[in-house]
Amino acid sequence: MPDSNNNPANRIGDIRITRDMSIGEIVALFPPAENILIEYGMHCTSCSVGAIESLEEGCQIHGFSEEVIEEILDDINTELIESPNKNPILTLTLEAATALRAIANAENMEKAYLHVIIGSDGCYCLEFATKEPEDGICFSREEETGIAVCASGLVLQRIGGATIDYKNDNFSLDLPEEKCCGNKESEGCECQ
Repeated sequence: MPDSNNNPANRIGDIRITRDMSIGEIVALFPPAENILIEYGMHCTSCSVGAIESLEEGCQIHGFSEEVIEEILDDINTELIESPNKNPILTLTLEAATALRAIANAENMEKAYLHVIIGSDGCYCLEFATKEPEDGICFSREEETGIAVCASGLVLQRIGGATIDYKNDNFSLDLPEEKCCGNKESEGCECQ
């Protein structure tokens, strides 16, 4: 019986890496992509240009043909699909929901959203918005209607299980600890 955890049909949203995404964004969303890019000779995954140029632009600069670009995309997306799913939820603490409500009230808005996005530098950012994202999934608290935190399926694949909190007058994204299988000493560990 196939593992339903690895079935793409069980994932939320579209989780494909595309050629128009920046290299920095791709590596932030799916860190194993860095090794795939390096295998193809693209060692620019951590340079400043790689953070802003698209995968397609980077491949063209390296002289890769259209077929090789498609091969790279296929390799990355195959590994992404075969990777274990994260818990596809985000938790909004009561403190964060209350702070978001205060912002909405100060701006005379009924609804307010915090979008979890990838910045141009490949880091995760929280962006205030007045609309629900078209390609995102939103999570809220019963205590605060009209207040939610949202992320795309691809972002959830990377940070699923995270908590959005409000501490020291700032919103924070608290990522779940990476769990290891405990076999670091053996060659069976796949938690790298």
